[in-house]
Amino acid sequence: MAVTPLTLLHARVTQAVGDAFGPVVAPPEVLVQPTRDPRHGDYTCPAAMSLARALGRPPHELAVRLAATLDVSDVCEAPEVVRPGFVNLRLRDAWLAARIDTLVGDERLGLAPVPVPAHLVIDYSGPNVAKEMHVGHLRSTIIGDCLANVGQYRGDVVERVSHVGDWGTQFGMLIAHLDEVAPGAGAGEPVDIADVAGFYRQASARFGADPAFAEAARRRVVDLQSGEPRAAAAWRSLVELSTTENRAVYDLLGVGGLVERGESTYQPLLADVVA
Repeated sequence: MAVTPLTLLHARVTQAVGDAFGPVVAPPEVLVQPTRDPRHGDYTCPAAMSLARALGRPPHELAVRLAATLDVSDVCEAPEVVRPGFVNLRLRDAWLAARIDTLVGDERLGLAPVPVPAHLVIDYSGPNVAKEMHVGHLRSTIIGDCLANVGQYRGDVVERVSHVGDWGTQFGMLIAHLDEVAPGAGAGEPVDIADVAGFYRQASARFGADPAFAEAARRRVVDLQSGEPRAAAAWRSLVELSTTENRAVYDLLGVGGLVERGESTYQPLLADVVA
């Protein structure tokens, strides 16, 4: 565990409480905490307030006694006792400079790896194929990547996963539209669609306005779910186009090591689940 000013001062105050008041006095739960007002120092010790109740003595008297016993001259300026019974501590500039100098030469900045790594699965944005990412996707991507980076830095085992919406009834209308716009997609030919999100809007508009197209779309859903080769090839083309666009966004955000796992991953498992 990294030694921070708070952990260091906590240990010193614990020692001082024992030295000043004897082992029969249990150290208070809160020994040191950051000050709310920097004019009063960097940290404050409210221990005398709790000890006053246990020892039946004025807290200021106990704070003076504690400050006289406290050995922090290498870390802090002289402790300041303020009423009703606080000991305020201000870190020495020389100690801070030395500490920073030590951390600059440490690639982990003083943070030791966790002794028992956790297994973290971070679920990222989960965008839908043929749809643009929106702010909700960006938010979960950024937050997820921050958490994953922290876990990785701690030494945890981190899995970065994005469950992509690449399956479902909407692909019927997309494939039916692709059959007309790029009929070669069903044979595995490359598909060039500059605006994938616009393609989705076109297919959706046709589905709502053209009953014949809607019926064709429903048939293509059945084809896709049954593994019909041309429907599957067209579906793969759409997924690849959308994945390329999404990865461009991830690259802008500096997101790496992300495993994109589509809903289609689980399609072969469904039969056993419902059997």
